[in-house]
Amino acid sequence: MARAVPLFAAALVVLSLAGFAGATSPTHTVIQLPGETFVDFLTCPTFGVSGTFDSRLTLTTFYDNAGNVTGMTGRVHYTGYLFNTSDPSRRVPGDGNFTVFFDAQGNLISQVGVDRHATVPGVGIVDLDAGRIVFDPFTLNGFHDEITGIAPAVLCAALS
Repeated sequence: MARAVPLFAAALVVLSLAGFAGATSPTHTVIQLPGETFVDFLTCPTFGVSGTFDSRLTLTTFYDNAGNVTGMTGRVHYTGYLFNTSDPSRRVPGDGNFTVFFDAQGNLISQVGVDRHATVPGVGIVDLDAGRIVFDPFTLNGFHDEITGIAPAVLCAALS
């Protein structure tokens, strides 16, 4: 019996690799987006909030044996800052690191990771959107403060 387990495991590996032998290899594309500006990210009572970020998007596209797209992943990483549009010297650093999954066969899109994160020294986290989101049907897991309503007041105070 002890010999059967390694033999069974080896057979599974060979069979799983055989299924990939005819499939088209995934493609990878990296896109750098320096200095992206998002206008009107948020409206505070006396000023607007915009942001400037440097982003990197890594797309991986998966194919079946016929070369049809079966899915994609997009890994996004960005750093930058949000700023008070009336006084751009008032800014809060922010970043994000998340992955978007697209299943072409199931027509399903999901996102996992930290979509947004901003921390002010001495204040703490003023904006956080992290966890998992599944679109169609829409489900939400994690901490998404734009939905809970926590972010606007705290972020506006940090930028005042």
